[in-house]
Amino acid sequence: SASGAAAGRVNAMIGDALSTVGSPNPGALNILFDARAGQRLSAKAALLHAMAKADMSAAQQKTLAGEIEGRLRVAANGVDIDDDGDDLYGAILESRARTLAMVLRALLATDPKHPHAGRIARRLLALRQPHGAWRTTQEDGWALMALADYRRLQESGADAFEARALLGGQELLTSKFA
Repeated sequence: SASGAAAGRVNAMIGDALSTVGSPNPGALNILFDARAGQRLSAKAALLHAMAKADMSAAQQKTLAGEIEGRLRVAANGVDIDDDGDDLYGAILESRARTLAMVLRALLATDPKHPHAGRIARRLLALRQPHGAWRTTQEDGWALMALADYRRLQESGADAFEARALLGGQELLTSKFA
């Protein structure tokens, strides 16, 4: 039912919030996992992120990640989502950018070097408005969280280095980057 699907989305978001702050409820997450059929992509992404943060069954995470990946439309330089669902609150809370951000965050939580992460991040950045922000505060918040996770995980292996600017062999500037 529509009300059951909406409750599933809300419960997945609550489960994600609790897992993110370190207070997961594995029993509730297992119930949501078992009842995930028919849920919107955003709810599945919230559930996957919650399960990864709660360090739950790798097999369940792999299954859910596969279902999410099956809803991605992968192109040479980007990724889009296949989420045709629309409901009463779609215009307010659900959006392509918000869902894409939730998918990026979830996939990174299960695989920090996910092969589609770069493409998803580029697509998310391309969805910004000309003034640099996304359409809504929901989109802004989710996109910034996902891109912060992406940046942190992509740069985690980067070594510190020192840059020098020279002119005619004479050093003008030295700066260390950590």
